[in-house]
Amino acid sequence: MKLHEALRIDLTELNEQLIAIAASDPDAKGHSWIGESVARLVEAGGKRLRPMMVLVGARFGLESDPTHVGKAALILEYLHMASLIHDDIIDSSDLRRGEPTLHKAVGIPEAAHIANYMMARAVEWAMEGEIDPAEDDRREQRSDKPRLADVASLLMQLCMGEYQQLGNRFNFDLTLPDYLEKSRNKTAVLMANCFRIGAELNQANKAVCKRLYAFGEALGMAFQIKDDVLDYSETSEQIGKPAGSDLRGGNVTLPVLYALEDKDSELAREIRSLGADSPDEAFARVTRQVAASGAIERSLELSRAYAKKAARIIEKLRPHPATEDLDIFLRYFTE
Repeated sequence: MKLHEALRIDLTELNEQLIAIAASDPDAKGHSWIGESVARLVEAGGKRLRPMMVLVGARFGLESDPTHVGKAALILEYLHMASLIHDDIIDSSDLRRGEPTLHKAVGIPEAAHIANYMMARAVEWAMEGEIDPAEDDRREQRSDKPRLADVASLLMQLCMGEYQQLGNRFNFDLTLPDYLEKSRNKTAVLMANCFRIGAELNQANKAVCKRLYAFGEALGMAFQIKDDVLDYSETSEQIGKPAGSDLRGGNVTLPVLYALEDKDSELAREIRSLGADSPDEAFARVTRQVAASGAIERSLELSRAYAKKAARIIEKLRPHPATEDLDIFLRYFTE
């Protein structure tokens, strides 16, 4: 059973709504290539993990506001999709999910513009109806709509994660804390906020919202580390992009950091000899050596440690019925 089926979420409707965000923008009318590019991204597929996290977080609420919860889910997925466009451009990735990336299909300037448009559209859409003038006296108490401040903060942290990755290309002196901070900004913070915002919009109590944030952060870290390992442990067909593409792009991930710990080893020397102009053969050789080293299992151990942290948080949220959905998420991320 697929994740969205186990969580009882209709992805077809969600995808249609994602396309409709651009189609409903009056400023985009007359610029059909904008809507076509957004539709291309949506139709290329995707797990839609972030909007599902918003919807599951909302199940912990004391009230039900499907309109604003649904809107928040779409906004946060829009931000994520836009960040992937930037990510692919920065990493010079030709494929995503086995299909040409947007910048390969339409060009780098055009793809960058689409990503910027999507981020701006998400902010604009979050602003619409944020404050009802008829309820101005309740301005301080309103918490039932996607907040512009939340969107802006998430945008900043997503950008920081990308800048940290870009600024450390081929930096083989990167520290473990630096890697973890980048991973947190790039992946875990958005997942954490998806659970939190969904719960807050349905008026969950503060303690529950705080625990859902911590659960999403731990789950996001486990996910990102495991994703970094896949670049060394799976084939191009399995991951939908060239194997070893992280290393080719100068992205120093956890398996590389662990492989570098023995500074006098031949593997560490070979890794440090790599640069943007190194031949493909050199990257392929090092990728195989990292994959065969103990760095992979050590990386998976840290991923499992974050997963165990997420499991402990789930126990603190029982006996709420929605914790069963957190169990589903955890199994999906760890199996």
